Amino acid sequence: MKNSTMLRLQLGEALEWLDNVVRDLSAEQYSWQPEGSANPISKLHAHTLSSADFWMNLMGLQKPMLWMGVSQKLGLPSNFIEVWQTDAPINLSDMQGYAKGLREASAAIDALDDAALERELTAPVFGKRDVGFVLRLAAMQMAIHTGEISAAKGLQGLPF
Repeated sequence: MKNSTMLRLQLGEALEWLDNVVRDLSAEQYSWQPEGSANPISKLHAHTLSSADFWMNLMGLQKPMLWMGVSQKLGLPSNFIEVWQTDAPINLSDMQGYAKGLREASAAIDALDDAALERELTAPVFGKRDVGFVLRLAAMQMAIHTGEISAAKGLQGLPF
């Protein structure tokens, strides 16, 4: 199996796990605001997807982020980092559509050869890395935040 195919599969599996965790949430559960400084699942979900979009599309594939069109359509901040401050509603079905678009866009990873995966770039926070690193980071970050979303479900008495 090609390295790029393995990376695409890893990203696809992380998207699938995330989808499974949020799939059956009601609108109230999805937008529930926990006490303290914890975030609602809706913002965690939007952050998780937009971060993966940043690492995969913008940094890894050198393509525009899908978030730009999603945020404009939904009235969310165009700067994905500002999702934490928005009062705009974030709907599960809209984020599921965004996830579907990311899954489709990830097909472009298969076209990368090893030289493309080894291309050096400067990753915010991480410094000099390569394309393979930012693609792995996209999947790893989704897995980490899927756990955080599961914990937020648990705070509501829901199964993970």
